[in-house]
Amino acid sequence: MPGNLPEDLALKLRDKYSLKTFIETGTYRADTAIWAAGYFSRVETIENFEPYYRLSMERCEHYDNIRLHYGDSRQELPRVLKWLERPALLWLDAHWSAGRHNRPADCPLLYETLAVSASPLKNVILIDDADRLGVHDGWPSLEDLRLALPAFELEIQGRVVIALPFGNGRNEHP
Repeated sequence: MPGNLPEDLALKLRDKYSLKTFIETGTYRADTAIWAAGYFSRVETIENFEPYYRLSMERCEHYDNIRLHYGDSRQELPRVLKWLERPALLWLDAHWSAGRHNRPADCPLLYETLAVSASPLKNVILIDDADRLGVHDGWPSLEDLRLALPAFELEIQGRVVIALPFGNGRNEHP
């Protein structure tokens, strides 16, 4: 499993919702992006820590379907979403990385979910580290996420929040 992404769940959601694009916040060392490149026709990944961005650029240079974005996901994710023509699977994982580059309180998750909510597309969202919601300083609560994503049904499975858009008649979880 690359990082903490539940691969089987991601692939079930890809198939169920016919998703061709995978968007990740928090590239880290590009393991998840490289994995996704084998299953999605387009991978967009955002990294805010320059050493990880440079390392990821090197690791991904031979993948035509991976595009890396350098910057804060609070600014970059809305830009990426703006150019989408079809719904995507999003893996939101741009938060604190064991003190490597963000402070524990520096969690962009609420901004990321608001950006997804503003998209006219019925994207599917997976969020890592559900156990930190409302517990760690700077992290939104599950209720905060529900308010930020009013058109989504939220469920926690293990350490992952699954957010599925309402109104598509297909909200049964895989």
